Amino acid sequence: MPEKQKKKFEWWWMVLPIVYLLFITFGLPNNLLGSTWPALNKLHDFPLTGSTTVFMIISIGNIIASFTSDKIIRALGHAKVVWLGLILTIIAVLGWAFSPSFVVFACFGLPFGFGAGWGIAATNNFMVDHYRAFHLSMVNAVWAIGSAAGGAIINSTLDPNTGAGYRTGYIIIGIIVAVVLVIAIISAKDWKKVPLIVPDKVEDEKKDPNAKPITMKDAIAIPGVIAAMLVLFMYASIENINNTVGPTFMKEVCGSNVKSATLGGTLFFVGLAVGRFINAFATLKLSDKTLFRIGEGIMLVGVILLIVSKSSATLALVALAVIGVGCAPINPMLIHSAPASFGAKYSQAAIGLILTASNIGNLLMPKLFSVIAKTSVGYQFYPFYVLILLVVLCAMFELMQVRSRKNKVEAAAE
Repeated sequence: MPEKQKKKFEWWWMVLPIVYLLFITFGLPNNLLGSTWPALNKLHDFPLTGSTTVFMIISIGNIIASFTSDKIIRALGHAKVVWLGLILTIIAVLGWAFSPSFVVFACFGLPFGFGAGWGIAATNNFMVDHYRAFHLSMVNAVWAIGSAAGGAIINSTLDPNTGAGYRTGYIIIGIIVAVVLVIAIISAKDWKKVPLIVPDKVEDEKKDPNAKPITMKDAIAIPGVIAAMLVLFMYASIENINNTVGPTFMKEVCGSNVKSATLGGTLFFVGLAVGRFINAFATLKLSDKTLFRIGEGIMLVGVILLIVSKSSATLALVALAVIGVGCAPINPMLIHSAPASFGAKYSQAAIGLILTASNIGNLLMPKLFSVIAKTSVGYQFYPFYVLILLVVLCAMFELMQVRSRKNKVEAAAE
């Protein structure tokens, strides 16, 4: 009898856990800005609403990265673009740690925006090409875990009253990102060995010599796309306003100390992480539309709790965590439903437009709130601002359902 052949271990099998690690790593610095702003305001007299200005600069980097990522990935490959994203992230985080002024601090937002934009685009693109939908849902969850962990690291280094020690937290996160960069460099040769998962329809289109690329102009004319863009515009605004303003609301309105206020931003991402893990498994039983509406309902509960939390820092913490859970299905379910809503032929271009709208929401809406916060209403208006964004999000999602039915009827008739 022939001897049993031992199954050869292929090192490219380790690329998947490395990609999960990368998503955690890109999440780590995401919570730094909102969590440490009360400390920066107290220690260095940074403007109270300055975090929204820095986030605008980050968003500009994200927007430019989203438009250039395809060309850069084609030129350098997924692994090298990930390296670039990690290097820029390290530069930004360490730059923030040692910034002597608000202006210098704000300038480091640009490399952070480019680093996060290119790094996440490359890892997402790699996941779409090589792994199944379940993993796409799960990496969104571990990204949120990274954001919560980053906030926890910062929280553990802060003095409760003065905010001193934030710099140590920034340096720790910078070192972690550097270690992951080394791992990514060592594993790079195995990235190209991972088998592709390409739908047959895409293969057929590649073989068709008459196939024409779908432009953004074609995609924006599809019924429902503009409504979908506004949905993610509002969602991104809600996520980032809670990230950047939530901790300051707790300090200024709820009376929290600096360390407790920092915990607010962390718990939002804990809720987001927990919600996305639950959502990943719920996709096996429930439709995208149902999960989306469940998320809207949970967010509404969280916002109501936030409105009544003005005298209770504990209730505000619970509210931010609940809003995080509600946010969990919005982004992944909207993206996943794009082929069904807009047609497989147009879905990739539609997703590009939707993600661009998300980055524009990041750019504009937190800054708009900072303008409002300088008026007599101040930070007390923050829960109502989130409520307005949520109402518009819900209305645009229902409009998208109505408008996109035309695409589904046409697809069924073909």
